[in-house]
Amino acid sequence: MKKYFYYEDGALKADETCFYYRKEYDSLGVLTEQIDYNWKTKEIQTLGYENGKLAIKKVEFDEDQIWNPDGTITKSKKTHKSNHISKSYIIETEYYPSGKIYRYNKNGESKEYTEDGKEVIYTQTIKGDPERENETEASVDEDLENKIYQSGALEIKPSYPNGIDALYKFFHDNFITPEEEGLQGTVYLSFIVEKDGSLSDIKILRDIGYSTGQESVRVLRKSEKWIPGENKGKKVRCLYTLPIKLPLQSK
Repeated sequence: MKKYFYYEDGALKADETCFYYRKEYDSLGVLTEQIDYNWKTKEIQTLGYENGKLAIKKVEFDEDQIWNPDGTITKSKKTHKSNHISKSYIIETEYYPSGKIYRYNKNGESKEYTEDGKEVIYTQTIKGDPERENETEASVDEDLENKIYQSGALEIKPSYPNGIDALYKFFHDNFITPEEEGLQGTVYLSFIVEKDGSLSDIKILRDIGYSTGQESVRVLRKSEKWIPGENKGKKVRCLYTLPIKLPLQSK
């Protein structure tokens, strides 16, 4: 099913093919976010753009990547879970501004490097750690009960009361903007919309400095409860990515 959404002046705001992709645009027609769903692998890729350039790439069960505004990569994370078509593993990588690897972590084995590529630190998580002896794996029912969905895969997506514009107005009215001349850019937050509409696991994916990420989190925590997403008639937990463009505009 194809859907189109428009601004009041008639400009295209978003176009969506249910369960397959969604594209969102700003009022000038510039692509700001694209979500693609791969039916075969059940992966959902989210791309966030700023000024026409790719700023964030997230692929559920596969990869998250974050870039600096100048285009240099800062962090990447690959996660394959046991129920995925590929072998289960977690790889986290951090980079120097030059793009060379600073820290590499795979399944508890961590390595750090100097900028010229020399290994300086190596650590390994020992199996049978006393602090983890009492940990147990979740049952299948518990796993399904706590499953976190991507919004693109839901029949009913989570939403803010009175719409996303109401949330951005709340940010406009409550966000304390740093006194920095010419400050502009986009802060990206991710969070889980729980079944009761509360928000958890709020993370700053990318900010533009001057504590803009922390201030965005503060304001988001003050906002109203969300309307949770639904799948097959049941309320479910959903991972949501929110771009906050500064300077904020009143709606």
